[in-house]
Amino acid sequence: MKAFVRHCAIIAISSIMLCMAVPEMLLAAAGEPEIRVGLVSINAAVIEISCPAGLTAEMHKASIFGVSKEWRTLEGTESCALQSFTISVSPQSTELLVRSSAGFGVKVAGPLRFTAADSKVPLRINNKDYFGSAEFAPPKNSGVGGSGSGGGLTVVLNLRLEKYLEGVLAGEVPASWPAEALKAQAVACRTNVMSWGERHSGTDFDICDGTHCQVFKGAATSASISKAVQDTTGEVIRYGGKLINAYFHSSSGGRTENNEDVWPGSEQSPSRALPYLRAVDDYDQASPYYSWAVSKFYTIDEFAAQLKLDGRGDLTVETIAGANQVPVRYRFARSGGAAKTYMREELRNLLSLPSPRMELFAITPEQIAEALRKLSLRGPVVFEGVQSDSTGSDGGAGTGSGAGGGAGAGSASLILDLRLQLGIEVFREIGNFAFKTGSFIVIGGRGYGHGIGMSQWGAKGMAEQGFAYREILSHYYRGTNVEKAY
Repeated sequence: MKAFVRHCAIIAISSIMLCMAVPEMLLAAAGEPEIRVGLVSINAAVIEISCPAGLTAEMHKASIFGVSKEWRTLEGTESCALQSFTISVSPQSTELLVRSSAGFGVKVAGPLRFTAADSKVPLRINNKDYFGSAEFAPPKNSGVGGSGSGGGLTVVLNLRLEKYLEGVLAGEVPASWPAEALKAQAVACRTNVMSWGERHSGTDFDICDGTHCQVFKGAATSASISKAVQDTTGEVIRYGGKLINAYFHSSSGGRTENNEDVWPGSEQSPSRALPYLRAVDDYDQASPYYSWAVSKFYTIDEFAAQLKLDGRGDLTVETIAGANQVPVRYRFARSGGAAKTYMREELRNLLSLPSPRMELFAITPEQIAEALRKLSLRGPVVFEGVQSDSTGSDGGAGTGSGAGGGAGAGSASLILDLRLQLGIEVFREIGNFAFKTGSFIVIGGRGYGHGIGMSQWGAKGMAEQGFAYREILSHYYRGTNVEKAY
């Protein structure tokens, strides 16, 4: 991991003393790493930082302007008398302007670092709390968007790994979940950080606070989350003595995926099957995303446009199976147009679906009307693009909480009922299928996320059935061991 480095030199400017910082290794106690987190969620040209305990400032190549009598001398690690500052970029330059409410100002050409005078008190950065110290720099490309792009200041948080994990768990799972599920999540997240190392090469930080790495909520934590992290301190997952890629997702819909079936690589260079990322039965039946359906009924033309297909008429689909005889790609074509092939994950992204575990089927307006009559619904029932004059028992058909990507729980149950009532053929197995012009294409599926590794809702289900966190981890990561890294 990148090491923040510090040598302090004291310089006097108008009787004001400043600490200048240059790189040197900061070693964590007892072997616990210190990591650098890029706060890409903060993308602002002006940032406010405060701390009720007071702030320690470290500046490099600083000059003073607008000096206020309320400002105390900065020397070494001495705290500032003032507790809040505004940081911005000076016009037509890369210098940072640091201002206090009392009128004191500093122009900083290099990195700027703030630390709370009391380490137990968090910093507040743009109304959000963080433990550790915060470094600020002029805009710089972060590699993933957010902070450091689009005019936003680059903000890097330096903190201990275990404290970081508390903020990650707060972003990934509810604090009310069973303790064993929280522990499993803590070990998986710690493993990822230790395995990734410097994931953002070319930036000033190791990992980011967004979904590209792991969602990080800063100091927003709870007693149950803190305990889960503390009870698993230093524990990681290894296979054959090496740290694994501890992928996790929300819900698989009953069975997780082999990694190569979701991320198969190219046909010429298929992805390597990782022995610890094998498909297993899931315990996620309580997940709100266990079964879903997209409430939009696509016409053939609308569906083809989403897939960027040319041609006219019927839409043909071919399934391409992987080594496990599981669908890994779909090839679509229309008459007179070029065929296009998409991996399941690509198709998921194109159609904004909750997961790659999907099924497609065709239904005509007449079939919809007939099925609704059979179901004795009191209406009208409205889907995007389709309306029936039938009536429904509770008036609630086609509604429900979303599972992401336009999926709805209510529409899922209705669509599945429609399919069962009509005996509609579902395109999901190996083979070919044709969607006829004039019909609607409906998409259903299971799960939320890529489906690889540990299912978060499945971990919750296992914990509720009495499984310990090590048993949960060994179920989803086959043949692995939980060991102490420090």
